[in-house]
Amino acid sequence: MDTAVMLSILAVLALTTAPLPVPFAGPRWTLAGLTPDGGRLRVPGTRMARPAFTVHGGRLTGTTGCSPLRARVAISGNSVRIWNVQAGTGDFCPDHALALREDFTTLLERVTRVEWRGSTLILHAGTGRLEFTSGARP
Repeated sequence: MDTAVMLSILAVLALTTAPLPVPFAGPRWTLAGLTPDGGRLRVPGTRMARPAFTVHGGRLTGTTGCSPLRARVAISGNSVRIWNVQAGTGDFCPDHALALREDFTTLLERVTRVEWRGSTLILHAGTGRLEFTSGARP
């Protein structure tokens, strides 16, 4: 087979099998679940306020579910860096929400990579991860 034909076939296959990029910046991302350190996916109860955020111009703003959330974010391809995470004092967080708030902010500070699976945003943080859906309100 001719090299040019083979390269054309490979290019078409790459276009048809590659996932469509979902913009990280813009939509409101609401936590669907988290995996603290390689364990099982934990999903917040239906009555809990869920962490959520939006990203605009290098700034991440939102909520931990019970306190305000702000951070800086830099995105390059699938690489993500989130730093200067500020999540308030937690004084208004009920006891049952404090563990979720702590796990969420700890993982957020360790994020290094982003992945999309359909409409799900996955932020990888070492052996942990955060999974989000867009458009839903916490």
